[in-house]
Amino acid sequence: MRWRYLVLGVVLVGAVFSARQLAATSAMLAEPTPTTCGPDACPTEAPPPTRVVVPVTPDLTPPPVRETPGPTGTLRPTPAPSGAMALDCDANTTGIQTSCAYEVGTTFRAQVHVTEPSTGGYFAFQTKVRWDEALMDYLPSADPADEALWLECDIAARSDNTAGLPDRPIEPSVLFACIPFPVLSEGNTFTGAVLEFAFECLGPGSASLTLVPRAGDLQQGSHFLSPGDTIEPALADAAVVCVESTDAAAEVGASSVAGAEVSALPQSGARLAAPEAGPWSELAFALAAVGVLAASVGALRLRGRERS
Repeated sequence: MRWRYLVLGVVLVGAVFSARQLAATSAMLAEPTPTTCGPDACPTEAPPPTRVVVPVTPDLTPPPVRETPGPTGTLRPTPAPSGAMALDCDANTTGIQTSCAYEVGTTFRAQVHVTEPSTGGYFAFQTKVRWDEALMDYLPSADPADEALWLECDIAARSDNTAGLPDRPIEPSVLFACIPFPVLSEGNTFTGAVLEFAFECLGPGSASLTLVPRAGDLQQGSHFLSPGDTIEPALADAAVVCVESTDAAAEVGASSVAGAEVSALPQSGARLAAPEAGPWSELAFALAAVGVLAASVGALRLRGRERS
C-alpha cells in the first residue's frame, strides 16, 4: 500500500509543477516586449488615411427649351434654307414659267422643279402644292407614280387633300413624297423637273400655285430629306390667270413673263404660321420609314446569302 501512496504523491507534485510553468508562460506572453531603440530610431506607425468627402453640387440648369409656335397670326423665324424648289405653271414650255394664262375649261400641266440641291445632296423629298379651288381644280392621275419624274422615285406617296380622307386636312392641296428604294448611299444632286400635276381652269380670275413651306404646316409642307435631318429649301411660286377666251389668254400671256426661264429664284420669307398639331403621322413619312426599314432588311438578307 505504501508504494501506491508514493506514486500518488509523485503525480501530485508533477501536476503542481506543470501548473506553475503554464502560468509563467502566459505571463510572459502578456507582457510587452521591451525595445532597445530610442524614440528617434524606431519608426512610428503611420496614421490611418483620412477620408475626404467632396460635396457634389447638382446641376440645376434647365434643359434647352424647344421653340414652340406662336399663336395664329404671329410670325415665326425660318431657318436658313438649303437648296431651292420652284413651280413651273407650263410644263409644255422649256424652262420655268412663273406666270401663265389659260382659257377657262383648259387642262394644263404644272411641274415642281428642284433648282438647287440641298447641301450634300438630298436622299428624298416632299412637296406640297396649294391652289385656289374657286379658279382651279386638281386632276390626279390614277397611279401616283405617273406624276413622279425623278428617276429615283421608287416609292411615290401622294395625299390628295381634296378627297376628304380621314386624319388629313381638307384643303385644295396635294402632298407628294418621293423615296428611293433601296436607300441612296450618297446625296442626289439632280436639278430639273421632279413632279408633274394636271389642273383645269374653272373660272376667270388670277391665283397662285403655291409651294407650301414646312414651317407651320400640319403635313410638314415642302422639304428635302437626308439621314437624320429635314432640310427646308427656298421656294418659288407661280401665278396662273384663267380667262374667258383664247384671245384674252394670248393677250395676257404676251404681257406676262411666260416662257422666260427663271435664273434667280426668290427665297420664300416668313409666312403666317398656323398652330402646330401634336404628333401626326402622314402617309409620306410612314412610307419613308417603311422604305428605310425594308432597305435595311433587304441588305441584311443579301449579306446573309452571300456569306452562305
